[in-house]
Amino acid sequence: MENNIQEDNLPKTTLIEKHDIYSGFLKALLFILYFFIMGVPDIPLVFGLNDYITLAIHIVLFLLLAYFLIIKYRKHLSIYNPNGFGNTKLNGKLVLFMISMFFIDFAMHIAINMFQDSVPSNEIQLQNLSLGLPITMLFSIVIVAPIVEELIFRGIFFNYFFNKNTLLNNILAVFFSGLIFGLMHEPRISLHLLSYSLMGWIFATIYMYTKDIRYSIFYHGLNNLIASIPLILSIFQSI
Repeated sequence: MENNIQEDNLPKTTLIEKHDIYSGFLKALLFILYFFIMGVPDIPLVFGLNDYITLAIHIVLFLLLAYFLIIKYRKHLSIYNPNGFGNTKLNGKLVLFMISMFFIDFAMHIAINMFQDSVPSNEIQLQNLSLGLPITMLFSIVIVAPIVEELIFRGIFFNYFFNKNTLLNNILAVFFSGLIFGLMHEPRISLHLLSYSLMGWIFATIYMYTKDIRYSIFYHGLNNLIASIPLILSIFQSI
């Protein structure tokens, strides 16, 4: 009883720090699992597993990871949520905002691509993996990546490192979230890094504006789905 009273008197930020110390080991496991699930397609190619078995493994790992990330994200918000992140009802204003983000994203990528003369190493790797495991890669690109990456780079990252509701704090959250997202996809200083960071900044802006992780997940998934049209066509042609 006395311990509960003491915890009630602690500042919210202190409770988060205490909770994070106790869950440090779990967080390490989650990130290891994240990198493992994103690299799963490499493993079947070595052991000769077919696309369907690989997809089944991918789905199981994804469900486990998504479950733990969602629990972690919700706990964070329940302890301390100065920005008011949660569920935001869709309305006309949000629809217009999402459409405007799409056109801004499209225009800026066209501008960047005018100066690019090579393909990012990340895309080359995905293309190579798609040749042997097209269905698994499509699932990974369109479903796994948007949910897992948004929960980590936007959801948990925002409330863990930038949990003050100020203009400067929000700008820094969007900037560093997008930059780290870009570096995870393209570690070299190049236009490809700028392109991936731009995507991260768009996703982060959507999350910050809507206050709802579902909108950034949806936009991220839509973005990846459009980019996967050639892969989808190749799958239907092979059927």
